[in-house]
Amino acid sequence: MNVFVYGSLLVPLVFERFAGVARQGVPALLQGYARYSLSGEVYPGLMEETGAATIGLLVDEISPLVLELLDQFEGDGYERRSVEVITVLGVVAMAETYILTPSRRSQIVPVFWDFDAFVSEKRWQRMEEWSF
Repeated sequence: MNVFVYGSLLVPLVFERFAGVARQGVPALLQGYARYSLSGEVYPGLMEETGAATIGLLVDEISPLVLELLDQFEGDGYERRSVEVITVLGVVAMAETYILTPSRRSQIVPVFWDFDAFVSEKRWQRMEEWSF
């Protein structure tokens, strides 16, 4: 199973903390989806948007157990969906990713989420104490 990650799970320590395994992957592009900041949150939300594209990471060889842990991490504010991504090598692959549910879309701030700020300001450290 492949998973496309695009937000907080891009940080290796966050992925390992919540998935229980180290992640490796290849940069990939998801077309037709935009990644936005969410009001009151350090992590982003992804939603369909014509003409948009989101850069992330295609992580392969995800076991059913790890996928279940990722489902729990994402919670009921996200739905898992099969999508098609294109890697930097031009390979098209199917992957699972997490899309905001309609009930969470009211939290969208009309600003694209800034991964560089998430890392440089160490916002991801706020997630270290989370449990599910």
